[in-house]
Amino acid sequence: MYPFSVTFIKIALLLQYIRLFEPGSKRRVFCKCMIVLVTAWSIPFTALNLVPCYPVAAYWDFSIRDAKCWAFSGRNLLEFMRAFVSYSVTTAIIDFVIFVIPIQLFFKPDAEKKLRFSLISLFLLGLV
Repeated sequence: MYPFSVTFIKIALLLQYIRLFEPGSKRRVFCKCMIVLVTAWSIPFTALNLVPCYPVAAYWDFSIRDAKCWAFSGRNLLEFMRAFVSYSVTTAIIDFVIFVIPIQLFFKPDAEKKLRFSLISLFLLGLV
């Protein structure tokens, strides 16, 4: 369930960002593109976690010898580390991009107080 929660958190933030930007602006279009990218990114990692082995029972039953396990469930440390590092690095990159999207809006000289308060509130929620 972890990949689902990570994906939905990212999409929820991007949907909040869409509300902040004017219709038709480049940043709003970028947020929509990021939603598509996050969704496409999450599909393979979610699939790897939902079906960790074939047969699936081999995930918890180590007595099944001819099982095929991959990625996070791989019985080879190198295979596990490759999946873990690729997931961690791509998550960090996407998180950074999502964090940077509204920063220009915050430092805009003519930004309304309501907008700045909204952005600060959104970032503070991320600390929780």
